[in-house]
Amino acid sequence: MREAGIQGKMVCKHRPHTTQPHPTHPVVANVLDRYFTAKRSNEVWLTDITYIDTAEGFLYLAAIMDLYLRQIVGMAMADHLRTNLVESALDMALTQHRPPHNLLHYSDRGSQYTSFDYQKRLSASHMTVSTSRVGNCWDKAPMESFWATLKREYADVVLLPTLKPGLNSSVTSWAFTIATVVIRLWATLVHILLNPGDSPSLH
Repeated sequence: MREAGIQGKMVCKHRPHTTQPHPTHPVVANVLDRYFTAKRSNEVWLTDITYIDTAEGFLYLAAIMDLYLRQIVGMAMADHLRTNLVESALDMALTQHRPPHNLLHYSDRGSQYTSFDYQKRLSASHMTVSTSRVGNCWDKAPMESFWATLKREYADVVLLPTLKPGLNSSVTSWAFTIATVVIRLWATLVHILLNPGDSPSLH
């Protein structure tokens, strides 16, 4: 190849930026401040958006995690990053779990989460709003860990043929499977810490 004056072509793949702050949207305090411990379910919800490669382009996933047991309580998929993507995930979480007032809703400063429509929904549900600092993924480490597991165990192994959410229910199914395993491991760890000498089964 050197003698022929040719070389292999390097593929520089575009990676989308899922967090795009809006300059006119209000910014609220980082109330959570990396305190990733909750005393009960429906006390703190973490939210985030990621993407998965498909043969047709990027599929975007929005998810909501209950911090107490690291449980995914809401998830939505779409081929866009508009506000109704995160609203769909919120609808699922609210419908299935009906949280009490003053639940802490934690997100990054992406325009989807800080938009007037989304903030109006949070206010109507009597939630306390908290956002992470700019460009600091550690502020939402449990969600980043979940995304990494989802991609490592599924998305980086299986190339989805389409980005149509209706045909990618397997992604949601796998995401909830991972979340269920995490819940069981977390519950087992808590049991061991509270009951030394007892060895509970994961089954």
